[in-house]
Amino acid sequence: TLEGYSGSVRLVAFSHDLTRLASALDDETVKIWDASSGECLQTLEGYSDAVNLVAFSYDLTRLASALDDKTVKIWDTSSSECLQTLNVGKVPSNILFNTTGLYLHTNISTISVNLNGQVYNIYFLLYI
Repeated sequence: TLEGYSGSVRLVAFSHDLTRLASALDDETVKIWDASSGECLQTLEGYSDAVNLVAFSYDLTRLASALDDKTVKIWDTSSSECLQTLNVGKVPSNILFNTTGLYLHTNISTISVNLNGQVYNIYFLLYI
């Protein structure tokens, strides 16, 4: 049971090792929890819009969050500091760190290329 928030939980995402989970709340915050004890470890504040997605980096040092305002925020999970705000032009429906934590993959198509009748979509690969 997760306690210590008011309002509705929009989404929950687990870390790859299942030790942490992040929840996006209607009050425009994200909370990071210890998955086994249910203890709230951090509250990430400073959002100006609803959070739709969250993803942990493989080493748990970063958390990415995608917002309705077409931005992705990258957070340091030890200091709760927002390291970057990336304007991505569309609202992503998927975000995922690679295993090194240096790249963030999204499903946002930035370019469609037609080669001999076959359409290929080129997607964002963000170096962070």
